[in-house]
Amino acid sequence: MRQKIADEILNKVVVDYDQIADEFDSTRNNPWYEFEIYKELIRKDDKVLDLGCGNGRLYDYLESMDIDYVGVDVSTGLLEKARLKFRKKAKLQKVKFKKGSFLDIPYVRPVFDKIICVASFHHIPGKKYRMEALKNMKTVLKTDGTLVISVWNLWQKRYRKYIWESLFRLNKYDFGDTLIPWGKSGVNRYYHAFSLYEMRSLLRESGFYIVDELLVKKGSITENLFEAENFIFIAKPLINE
Repeated sequence: MRQKIADEILNKVVVDYDQIADEFDSTRNNPWYEFEIYKELIRKDDKVLDLGCGNGRLYDYLESMDIDYVGVDVSTGLLEKARLKFRKKAKLQKVKFKKGSFLDIPYVRPVFDKIICVASFHHIPGKKYRMEALKNMKTVLKTDGTLVISVWNLWQKRYRKYIWESLFRLNKYDFGDTLIPWGKSGVNRYYHAFSLYEMRSLLRESGFYIVDELLVKKGSITENLFEAENFIFIAKPLINE
C-alpha cells in the first residue's frame, strides 16, 4: 500500500469515529464474551493498557479488579464519553484516558503488564504500519507482560461480500481491505480482513511468540474458522529480540 493512501486511511479512521461517537457509545455498553478471557489474564495491581479503548467499555468490565488502567484512543469524541463515565474513578488515580494511537502510544518505556486491543488493530492500514504498531506495543510492554489482540473474522459469511468487493480496490488498497457501512450514517469504516496466517506472521516478525489463539463464536470457543466471529491472539515478547 502506498504511504499516501495509508495516511489517508489513518485520518479517515479518526474522522469516522468522531462522527459516529454518540451512536457508537450507545451500542457499546455490554461486554462481549471474550472480556472474561481478558479478565482471567489480568492480576491484582497489573498496569493495563487498553489500546483503542473507545468509550472505556473494557474498564467497565474490569472495574471490580484492583488494577491501574490506561485507555488510549484516537477519537476525541469517544474519549470524552469514557472520561465522563469514569470521572469519579479517575480522581482515585487508577483510571486514565489519553489521546493516542497504535502509532503514537503516549509512553516510551516498558511499564505495562498487559496490553489489550479489543477489535481495533484491524483499523491499521498496510503491513508497515501494523509492524510499527506491534513494535510500539513491545516497547511499552514489560518483558514478562502479555499482549492480547482481537480482530473481527471478516471471512465469516455475513462479511464475505466485503472481501470480494475489496478486489475492485486493489489498485489503491491491499487485498482484504474493506469498507463496512455504519448504520445509516453514511460512514464506511475501514477494516482489514486478517487471516490467521497473516496475524501469526506479523506477531512473530515483530518479536512476539504466540501463547494461544482462540476462535470465538456467540459466547463460546469454536474450531470452525468460517463460523468464528472474532480471532483472539495471546502473545508475549521474545526477550532476546
